Amino acid sequence: MGDISESDPIDNYFESNLAAAQEMLTILLSINGPNLSASRIGLYNLRGDYLSFGKIPESRQQINQFLLSDQLRIQYVKLDELRGKKLIIPPHSDTWSDDQNYRIISLIRMIKSSSLQNYAIAQVQQPYEMLADLLEVNDLKVILFSEAGEVMASSARTNKEVPIDEMKIYYHRAAQISDNEQIVTDMESGTQEVIVAVRSEFTNQLLVMVQSRDELFVTKRTALEILFFSGFSLVIMTLIITFFISQRLTKPLVQLRKSMKNVTLSNLSIDLDQTGSANEFTLLYRAFDAMFRRLNESMSQEIKAHLLALQSQMNPHFLYNMLAVISSTAEESGNDNVVNMCHKLSRMLRYVSSFDESEATITSELDHTINYLSLMKERYEDYFSFTIDVDHEEASTVKIPKLIMQPIVENSFHHGFQEITPPWFIHIKVEVSDLMWKLEVSDNGIGINDDAIQRLQQKIRDTMLHSSIQVDGLKIGGLGLVNTIVRLKLLYKEKFEYQIESSQPQGAKITLRGMI
Repeated sequence: MGDISESDPIDNYFESNLAAAQEMLTILLSINGPNLSASRIGLYNLRGDYLSFGKIPESRQQINQFLLSDQLRIQYVKLDELRGKKLIIPPHSDTWSDDQNYRIISLIRMIKSSSLQNYAIAQVQQPYEMLADLLEVNDLKVILFSEAGEVMASSARTNKEVPIDEMKIYYHRAAQISDNEQIVTDMESGTQEVIVAVRSEFTNQLLVMVQSRDELFVTKRTALEILFFSGFSLVIMTLIITFFISQRLTKPLVQLRKSMKNVTLSNLSIDLDQTGSANEFTLLYRAFDAMFRRLNESMSQEIKAHLLALQSQMNPHFLYNMLAVISSTAEESGNDNVVNMCHKLSRMLRYVSSFDESEATITSELDHTINYLSLMKERYEDYFSFTIDVDHEEASTVKIPKLIMQPIVENSFHHGFQEITPPWFIHIKVEVSDLMWKLEVSDNGIGINDDAIQRLQQKIRDTMLHSSIQVDGLKIGGLGLVNTIVRLKLLYKEKFEYQIESSQPQGAKITLRGMI
């Protein structure tokens, strides 16, 4: 709008400057928000400039009459006296509309230009009914007074029961309240009323709420009686419910205690009625039952392992003697290859049948694996070859569980080379650092697809979850890939990792890592 002085000729600046009007309307819209919190926001001055935005219908003729009226000049005088403060106008007819029965409440404030001249008046309007609806509280007389003590709005009950002139009596009574609540006596009717008054720090208006003392406390005794009987009934019901709940909770525990007394080494099971809902006790029964089943299986596995250990102590002596006989016969016949094969097989038997230690150096594991690979080389001759990449000095100082390398190599012959033609090749790589050891075994066999890898990993998880290492697989040459990985996971726990993948251009690669 620019700086407008009151001596300029009367003309609506916004009608001749549409760009400025559009810019100002955008500002008003951003202030009012998308929900139009204020019903109307307007700007106007004594020069005749005006602009408004909102959802209340307006009349240009009524606006022009208002801009030329003394009412506008009175507003200027009052706002000049307030020196930039706001002024709230009590409910009045909408001077910008043809409907003079439509009542609104306005808040106005002077806007000054950069030269401190009166620029325009900003006005925010809301329908009177909106404020009246806010004052509707059940069984209460509610009155809103202006800073000067004028009645601005009141609830429907107040309008019905209290004449407008008598409403100011509550203003004077509320002004004497220091703690915002006081019981006063109505001198005319003799009834006692409770008055609560709150003054707004923003508008300095006074909100007064009035209710008859009899109405306020009429239900007090009834409420106390209801509260007493409700509390007594609640206590009785609580005791009854607690009794039945305790009976239901302790009964399964008593049954479990009796059943546990019957558990012995020859009877590792519990006999309980598990019908009904699957509650915590049913889950507890099932957990005990599963534990006893696993314990029973573990005992059976331990017995089988003990018998197998006794048997393994007898079988090697017989095999050693027979290998010695075969070696002597071959030596007499001049067959050095058979002699060497007997010596390698004999060393393998001594290695696998030694139960003194469960660990061996990486070098010892490699020697055992090389004996196996040499025997397979004797069998397949030029159809098979192998290479080993290892630092023997570091490998000789690190101990790992026995029999983890040869079963993985054996896996290549049982699965990798079965469906492809020679030549076959196996590469073993061992790396040792200060914190971990790493073993890689790769071949040029048929390889392994993703489905087979997932099935193998699931079998490993099932073996870890349901049982220990299968004793049936603990025969010589029968400690397979699954049991080897399970052994390492049981020994190293989170400090062990394995990876099974296809190698390029063909074949499979198995990688084992363990912390030192």
